[in-house]
Amino acid sequence: MLHFGTKAETLALLEGQLEHGKVLPQVRISVAQWEAAGCSFEGLDENTSDWLDGTLIVRSSGKAEDSFKESLAGHFLSVAGVDGQSELNAAIETVIASFCGDNPDDQVFIQPMLEGVRVSGVAFTRDANSASHYYIVNYDDKSGATGSVTDGRSNDLHTFYCAKAAKCRPEGWLGDLLDLLDELE
Repeated sequence: MLHFGTKAETLALLEGQLEHGKVLPQVRISVAQWEAAGCSFEGLDENTSDWLDGTLIVRSSGKAEDSFKESLAGHFLSVAGVDGQSELNAAIETVIASFCGDNPDDQVFIQPMLEGVRVSGVAFTRDANSASHYYIVNYDDKSGATGSVTDGRSNDLHTFYCAKAAKCRPEGWLGDLLDLLDELE
């Protein structure tokens, strides 16, 4: 059984394990590791993945961000489109500065930046208000941006609702997403 950790830890556990989805590779560092490395990514010797030379996204993975009691999704920053060492160091500092409090175990993780995005969004496996058995997908299929749903910058979003007991499934990417959501549950 999968035991949830931080967002980055949980994604790392899922990497390579999914039939209906793919988790991108990551490098994860804690605030304590960052400070011990002199606040420079170059000081973290073990990070030698080839994809680190490309365009990156630096994401938050705070200890309080995702738990069984609450979600603080969207409360902390991510920095997209990071290129080069100086931008990477600045992006890590920006994400760390967005954390509430001063927890040395809070984490930042770095992944390759997705390009050519056709659809992005947020999917739920229950109605957040009533816990009803619905899939709910808030998505953007126009801008090509990866954060338009979560950062609130777009007014051109769509919402898809589907009862879990529904006999028919949509075709295309929505049907594929429902297969992934089933697998994750």
